[in-house]
Formats: sequence, C-alpha cells, structure tokens
Amino acid sequence: MIWKLRTLAGHADPDTSWTVPARQSTRLCRCLRRTHLDELPQLVNVLRGEMSLVGPRPERPHFTERFGSDIPGYRDRTRMSAGMTGWAQVHGLHGDTSIADRARFDNRYIECWSLWLDLVILARTLGAMCRRPVTAKRGDADCQGGPGSRNSGSSNRWSPGHPDEGAIR
Repeated sequence: MIWKLRTLAGHADPDTSWTVPARQSTRLCRCLRRTHLDELPQLVNVLRGEMSLVGPRPERPHFTERFGSDIPGYRDRTRMSAGMTGWAQVHGLHGDTSIADRARFDNRYIECWSLWLDLVILARTLGAMCRRPVTAKRGDADCQGGPGSRNSGSSNRWSPGHPDEGAIR
C-alpha cells in the first residue's frame, strides 16, 4: 500500500479515473498537488523499504495493466522499485502528459542508474518544488549522469527524438 494524501473531495472512483475537475478539491488541496507536497506521506513507504526516493513513479493498478498492454516498454519500468520522484518527473512528465514518454524516460533512468544521477534528480526535485514546473524537450532523456554513471564519458547517448525513433546513438 502506498501512502498519499487524498486531495480530491467527493470523487466517485479515484482509482480508475484519469482526470478530476478542479472544483472537486479545495484551494489547499490544489496547492498541495501543484507543489507535490501531497506525496510526502510516501516517505513512510521509503522508510519501510517499500519504495525508493528515486525511481519510476508508481501507477494505480488499473492503469498499470492498461498501459502495460498498450504502451511498448511500459512494463519494463518495474525492473526497479517505484520512487517518490524520477527522471521523467524532473523533466515535467507528470499529471496529464505522455505515458509513452514517461516510460521511455523511466527505462532510460534504469539503464543509466548511478548514485550521482539519483542525487541530480533529488536536487532537481527540490528545485522544482520551489519554482514553476518545466516540461521535457527533445533530447532531455539523455541521462549522462556524471561521475560514476555507467555511461559517463562515453559517446553512447540516447535521444528520444520522435516517439517511434527512440534510438541509441
């Protein structure tokens, strides 16, 4: 079970509905969601070893099954424990954004994992909580993670390009 604050009032089925009208939440709840502070209770899951600080974001079971059968590579995200923040999230891929792009960013994070990359993602997450969100741009999935990264200093760079291209160069 993943801990999270319920920031939506009176929603009929939050586990199977993708979007919810803003009128179904209070000003405080909208603020918590916009700043992602509603995710803080998930620290309990991290402390219990059920989640990581950094990794692919968990999805509700209904959508995991649906996306797993519709989106190539989506199921590959489960190779690593779910995290409170991730490579896709620090590039603005959260909420109502491309699931295929999220899967690509998550899978590339797993392939490039390093402690340095985790520290970069944590720093970018803290920075994002203090300012307006950014959105992913072409080429942002490249995770040359710096010192200690499996790909640091190599010419093996990944660019997502067009959704159908996703090539390693």
